[in-house]
Amino acid sequence: MSVDQDKETLLDALHARQLSTGKRPSIWEAQMHFLPEWGRDRLFDAAQALEDAGDILNVTGAVMFVDLASTARQRVQARAGQNPGGSTTYNIGSVHNSPFQHIAAGGHGVQATNYNMTANDLRAIVDLYKQHVGDLQLDASNRQKADKAIATIEAQLVDNEPDNGIVTAAGKSLKTIIEGALGGALGNAVASSGVWAPLLALFS
Repeated sequence: MSVDQDKETLLDALHARQLSTGKRPSIWEAQMHFLPEWGRDRLFDAAQALEDAGDILNVTGAVMFVDLASTARQRVQARAGQNPGGSTTYNIGSVHNSPFQHIAAGGHGVQATNYNMTANDLRAIVDLYKQHVGDLQLDASNRQKADKAIATIEAQLVDNEPDNGIVTAAGKSLKTIIEGALGGALGNAVASSGVWAPLLALFS
């Protein structure tokens, strides 16, 4: 696909994320939930194209929260009304029960917004942590807590059937520690690289 097509696909995902959460959408969360097959370069190229076009504004934070320009929202809404009657559901990538759902004018749809973390997602998070935890320069107490949380997640991968409750609790604890580190003096440099964005998005 061209960058222009990817730009519009990402815009649709951001709009869907905003509708499902009621909050400012995040580029990384949109990718995690709706476009898992996209690589980092493809995502950044599409995001840059949206920013250059003025479709997204005020990009902030490690997971790149954005505001959608009113003209961009109108474009998405116009696309949603192009097919009169009936309904169409898009499940992008490997996400089941995706909240990215297109309901045509006059149509009806029911959506579920549960994203089931896969073993592959969690292995990627464990690898990410092991490779980059040193960059955070955590104090001894927080490093111990973070190591314990990642060990809990890693233990759930043994039988390839992670307990979502246990994983979510450990992941949110880990996310809190990392967000605290990113908010420190060192945080701006680390956060700007987007290294931790997949972890923050997965446990948001």
